[in-house]
Amino acid sequence: MRLCPCDQGGVKGKHRQGFLSRFPNLHEIHAPDSGCGVYAAYISVRNIQAGQAEEIGRAALDAIRIMQLVVIVDADIDVFDEGQVIWALHTYADLLKGIRRHGESYILHSGFATTNWGGKIVIDATRPSDFAFGARSEVPPEAMQRIKLADYLPNDAVLIRA
Repeated sequence: MRLCPCDQGGVKGKHRQGFLSRFPNLHEIHAPDSGCGVYAAYISVRNIQAGQAEEIGRAALDAIRIMQLVVIVDADIDVFDEGQVIWALHTYADLLKGIRRHGESYILHSGFATTNWGGKIVIDATRPSDFAFGARSEVPPEAMQRIKLADYLPNDAVLIRA
């Protein structure tokens, strides 16, 4: 299992063995910068079973009390690439039944005032298994290399290179 490189024995490392023994099909765990490294977790799983996304998400929320969001994805989604996680959310998540709200947030904001923010959620963004779902489409890298953006822009367009 691959963990976030910023976690050298920290909160994710501390709970790794417990998670692995309980969920041997875990693939990767990442606490993204967009969640300040602790308020959100993206977890990828191999061969997920019915109801397991909820169970894994709940275990993560229970293990790290200040965490507010857990997104569960399939192992083919790179949890270290937030764009892929968002793609899975938009493509695979059933927003009517794939989101579960859990209790109150742990209110401790390092000396900041207590807020009315509350609740925690688990989002199951794994590939649907209850109906036929097409294969993930990707543009082959060789096709992308052949594309020259300048061929499709007006003559007076200025290309800005990063």
